Amino acid sequence: AATKSWASKLNDDLPYGQTIKAIEGHFTHVFVDEASQALEAEELLPLSFAGAGCSIVLCGDHKQLGPIVRSSFGREHGLGVSLLERLMLRPLYAQQVEEQSRSGGGGGGEGLGSGRTGRMACRTMTK
Repeated sequence: AATKSWASKLNDDLPYGQTIKAIEGHFTHVFVDEASQALEAEELLPLSFAGAGCSIVLCGDHKQLGPIVRSSFGREHGLGVSLLERLMLRPLYAQQVEEQSRSGGGGGGEGLGSGRTGRMACRTMTK
């Protein structure tokens, strides 16, 4: 597990002249959490560690906060749309969560997101 900034550090620690390809095959999975809030450029570095056979998972709610773009030029040229949001427009890549277990659902009823889509139910946690 690593943050996007740790991925940058890993890249910086490679010997001069050595590329990310030198560690290709090391990672079996690359997860990007809160991918809807990241600029696409921020996501490219951790994604560059994914070699052949590596699974990539972008997690987040594409209907929540998008990337913060302070440049009007950047916003006008599409930087305000996250990679996750663009991929969600392509059914091949989109997988909707039908059930979540983060909030217990005790007393109040429905789980996170149920008000937005009506699709996400709480799962009963068992010990």
